[in-house]
Amino acid sequence: MTSQQPECANCDFYLSDSKEDRKCSKHDFVMPNVDWHILCKDWQHQRGSVDFMKMQNGELYYYTYANGVRSAFLGKLEELQRMIVSVSIRYDKEYGWILFPRKYTNYFPVPDTLVTLILGNRKSRFQVTNTERNLAVEMFPNESGNWEAHYHTQQVYLLYSLESPDLLRDWLDGYIEFDRHVKENVIPSFHAFVEVVAREMEYILHPDLLAYSDYLRK
Repeated sequence: MTSQQPECANCDFYLSDSKEDRKCSKHDFVMPNVDWHILCKDWQHQRGSVDFMKMQNGELYYYTYANGVRSAFLGKLEELQRMIVSVSIRYDKEYGWILFPRKYTNYFPVPDTLVTLILGNRKSRFQVTNTERNLAVEMFPNESGNWEAHYHTQQVYLLYSLESPDLLRDWLDGYIEFDRHVKENVIPSFHAFVEVVAREMEYILHPDLLAYSDYLRK
């Protein structure tokens, strides 16, 4: 069931039975697969339209209702001709700052594959791997009355830089005050977008700055 909030998935132009990435009957573009609500100015549902955002014709936006409506420009519809997916950037004890596709691993190759990730004007080599990580901790009392920590382990799919463990951190620091964000947030994890240039081979990394309005570089 789709959300009642305005988004592509509940628009009258949405092609719910389409098996292709082009799911809009009004605009010819590859619909991004991201974690936010997405929509354009032409959104309508049962003859209703949307007017709570300032939108331009032919442009796609993403937004959230958290702490009031916040939105950002995602791209011109005519230029959105490749899949864009949400990913996370977070710290790993072994590899440094890594790319974590989470539920979108189907857009990436199998583990033990090398891919190219484009950050700005820089092409960088990344290794795809599947590695065991502790994801959660539960505390249980033992026979002596003390508490013992029980770790849950799971195979985690991730991509790490072959150039530097700080490559993604340095890239992020160009957009937000990285050190201040890490200091003020207990578990630093960052949103980003990946554009699939050549599936299983080459990708472009884009910033997702919607949640970082208090940390943006001036």
